[in-house]
Amino acid sequence: MSTAATYSSTTLREDFAIIRGLARRKREIGELPCQAATLRRWADLNDRRMVRPQVLIFQIPWQEFETVDPDALRPRCADPWLREVEINLRQELYQWNHFAGDMVVDPFLVCRRVGGPSSVYADYGLQEQQISEAGAHDVLLRPIINSLADVEKICKPRVWVDDAETERRRQLLEEAVAGEIPVVVQGITTQWHTPWDMAVHWYGVERLMYDLIDNPDVVAAVCARMCAITGEVLDEQERLGLLRSEEHTSELQSHSDLVCRLL
Repeated sequence: MSTAATYSSTTLREDFAIIRGLARRKREIGELPCQAATLRRWADLNDRRMVRPQVLIFQIPWQEFETVDPDALRPRCADPWLREVEINLRQELYQWNHFAGDMVVDPFLVCRRVGGPSSVYADYGLQEQQISEAGAHDVLLRPIINSLADVEKICKPRVWVDDAETERRRQLLEEAVAGEIPVVVQGITTQWHTPWDMAVHWYGVERLMYDLIDNPDVVAAVCARMCAITGEVLDEQERLGLLRSEEHTSELQSHSDLVCRLL
């Protein structure tokens, strides 16, 4: 098969069977009436018409969960892209079964547009300098920002998109699910803006905390430059179509906690 020429047809069929079974269960859960009700409560909360507090569970240590319940969470697909899809499906279904809170499961499968950056973690032209000590598990970081001149070295990451790879993945996913669930191509639906997280890599935590007092102008300049760069990146992502969905979706959307009727 041209979609995965490096794998035997038998291996690919096995991958398809795994994805198809997980996708079928996702669609069944996504079509439950409770999904629309939960989504409405998220919209009410964000519209400042809260019915009750909503429970959002994230930042989940999946590697630790996998050691406890490998049968449910350990991936089995050979194809790298399908393996990534499988991991996301297994984690979503596991959370729904064990600690759903107020999560919403969509009745469709998302194929992300291939492109980037998709988060604050990107290449800004600065290389962090780690200091590791023998026998230690923690990592220290040598400060590489020491002045306002160093702040000017922070560069805008390259924004890119690969439509050919996106289409290859979409076709492979469509073939895998075989109509069990709609496949929807989406751009970047959410991305964190956290200048502090990146600044730590260039400062080290201790030095950054001290500089809030000793060199506040430098810290402020780092944050200001990161904010400006983020705006430039978002503008380019929008121009390239990375922030939009290419296909119509139902009213249920991933990241339901962000749904707001006022926007």
